[in-house]
Amino acid sequence: MAVILAISSLFMGSILADAASADIVFTDTGFDADDTSGPGVADVVFTRRTVWTNANGRRWFTVRVRASDPLGSVWNGVDVFLDYRGGPRKDARITMVNIEGPPYCGLLIFPGEGWDAPAVQVNRTILCSFRLSLLDPTKRIRWRVLSPSAGTIDPTETDRAPDSGWYT
Repeated sequence: MAVILAISSLFMGSILADAASADIVFTDTGFDADDTSGPGVADVVFTRRTVWTNANGRRWFTVRVRASDPLGSVWNGVDVFLDYRGGPRKDARITMVNIEGPPYCGLLIFPGEGWDAPAVQVNRTILCSFRLSLLDPTKRIRWRVLSPSAGTIDPTETDRAPDSGWYT
């Protein structure tokens, strides 16, 4: 466990150091009302998605989600759905979760390729980054958030951000 935490800290530390000195390609922000409460449910009030270039010229995609209250050390997860190819369906899902051990996120590209990465959780904010080349977008990335994640058994409430449609 300590080894995983150390590796995850090193990885995310290097990503965050790159992000701090990055060239931002574009960033967009979405806001949602403080409208949900329940144990283990992150009431999403702010999200941001950013595409940036690190010092080596690689492009990265980062999603940041902020809840209305501190997330704590255990919470059920947040799903971020992405549309970056057009068409009637979502193209990918990022799941951010902290159930046992350090927070992590998983990227699932439909119909089934997936990658995991460490996440950074600070108080009520969590962020996750993946290389943009994994998505290979053909248009500007739209996103929407669902909390708790779809795999949660019998959630007390569900928060959608935005309440309908997509952030663009």
